[in-house]
Amino acid sequence: MTLFQQARDVYNRWFELEPDVSISEAIEALEALLIKEDSTGEVSYLLGLLIYDRECKNHGDTDLALRQFEAATKINVSHYMAHLYAGHCHHDKKRFQEALQAYDQVNAQALRTEYPLWRSVKLLEQKAECLHHLGQVSKAESLFDEVVSFYESASEDELIIPSEALRTLDKSHPLAKRLQKLCNPHPQYSE
Repeated sequence: MTLFQQARDVYNRWFELEPDVSISEAIEALEALLIKEDSTGEVSYLLGLLIYDRECKNHGDTDLALRQFEAATKINVSHYMAHLYAGHCHHDKKRFQEALQAYDQVNAQALRTEYPLWRSVKLLEQKAECLHHLGQVSKAESLFDEVVSFYESASEDELIIPSEALRTLDKSHPLAKRLQKLCNPHPQYSE
């Protein structure tokens, strides 16, 4: 079994909530693999995901995970998921400029191709929120418009919570009204 496969196996066992693997044990196992070798950045990325989940849930702190995502992107500059999660770490800390820089490194085409569509739409929404907080309102509104257009054409199984748009746009904004209208029949998608 390759190092990559071992790392994926550790992560998947924890992710599938196998009773014999705690998050601490999974982190320890990935740290042990990291010592061996990480030529693709995948071990650092998976370790970052586990730490991100633990630290966000327990402490609201993402900096420990951020270090792993940044390590993954130093090893593999095209590791777009590590860039995405580095952006999430900065976003969670309201470091919007840094989040936007990380989000801009994400290969959006690969994200659209290899993951469910909601991920690429959520990326647009997160970039829009960052731009809005950085005072680039017209750029933000343009991206939010793309997000709302997605919701208007999405099937119900593609819906996700448009949390960034709903918390950023004023409730009286036309885009917010369009989004709220779409979310009202599905209260689970409203904040």
